[in-house]
Amino acid sequence: LSPRIGVLDWSALERGLAWSIIFVLAASLSLANALVTSGASAWLAQGLTRTLSALTTEPLLLLLLLMAATSLIRMGMPSLSGFLPILIPVVLAFAQQVGLNPLLSALAVVIVGDSIVVYAAQGAASSLLAYERGHFSSRELLTAGLGTTVISFAVVFGVALPYWALVGERLRP
Repeated sequence: LSPRIGVLDWSALERGLAWSIIFVLAASLSLANALVTSGASAWLAQGLTRTLSALTTEPLLLLLLLMAATSLIRMGMPSLSGFLPILIPVVLAFAQQVGLNPLLSALAVVIVGDSIVVYAAQGAASSLLAYERGHFSSRELLTAGLGTTVISFAVVFGVALPYWALVGERLRP
């Protein structure tokens, strides 16, 4: 919007703006803020820490379990913009409690969470359009989604962790 220049006027912005995306993102960020300020994210992380307390000496196994849990949770949440603001505060608190690098833990969750599309409503509009037109079946999308999930795990362990170590970021700070 540029007043008096006329590049884009308010009515054109209103017609072309996806208000639903803004509302979903705003609600997700509000929920993330509530999780942090209320202490709910720390409380959820404490529950995870108690459950996995025997594994605190195995950072790679903890990261693997965190990524597996991320995969399962992501399959139930179709919106990535809703998934990340809700899960990241819990992951950050969990990582701090078990002695993992919070930054790397959150980045691994983002890599895994962004790679999972196992049903059409979980993907972008392009996948919905392609699915609706019959270009692929639900089974094919599930197979591809599970494949990309496995690939995302391989990318985190085979590419990201070694790269992060090269730039000075370790899984245990």
